[in-house]
Amino acid sequence: MSAEVVKNSWKKIAKESVVISKGEGSDFVAKAVDLAARELITSASLGQVTQVQLDRAKDIRRELGMEIIEEHTVMEYSKVSKKCEKCGHGEATYYTIQMRSADKGQTTFYTCTSYGHPSQEN
Repeated sequence: MSAEVVKNSWKKIAKESVVISKGEGSDFVAKAVDLAARELITSASLGQVTQVQLDRAKDIRRELGMEIIEEHTVMEYSKVSKKCEKCGHGEATYYTIQMRSADKGQTTFYTCTSYGHPSQEN
């Protein structure tokens, strides 16, 4: 299966993707990750997302057969003491995904709690 994911004026084909949402109100952040290519497709904050883009994202999830659990579900991320490589802040949130074969370790994705800088460890 593939879906066309649009950010502003460019397009990308994603074979497998996951949309990660965090927070509510002004703290809302959504990220679409292409699992096959191991890269971020798009990232948006609440003020950057229009209703048209939100509706298109719902259509893409429906086309891919991805279950929309609840519109207002907030994912709670664990916090860890980790120094941000870009700003030096000492705290980050994280989540893990098994992106490689089962005999390899999980990939851990970190987000700086101060400025939202992303990083990862394999």
